[in-house]
Amino acid sequence: PAPITRAWVVVVEETAEAAGERGRLFTDKALRDYLTQKGWKLRVVDKDVRDSSGNPPADVKPYLERASGKKLPQVYVVDQDGAVRHEGALPLDPSDLLALLKKIGG
Repeated sequence: PAPITRAWVVVVEETAEAAGERGRLFTDKALRDYLTQKGWKLRVVDKDVRDSSGNPPADVKPYLERASGKKLPQVYVVDQDGAVRHEGALPLDPSDLLALLKKIGG
């Protein structure tokens, strides 16, 4: 595949079960610095998120559907062309998530 120039990291979770673990992941300086340096965006959504019309937001609907029935949290790395470069269980250790992102995006 072509190199990733921009990416979107989407995490689908059950918010009620994730608060403590998520804080540990997304306050990690090395992980934040990597995302910032690469210009990658992070989006964390609850599996039940709905917009003002009561529907899943269009931008995350495909990932909500992919995560349906799977153990949460799930992570999706989507490149600039909309291709999913990775999907799977979200690593709970910040260094493991950082290693995964570096493997995908250099």
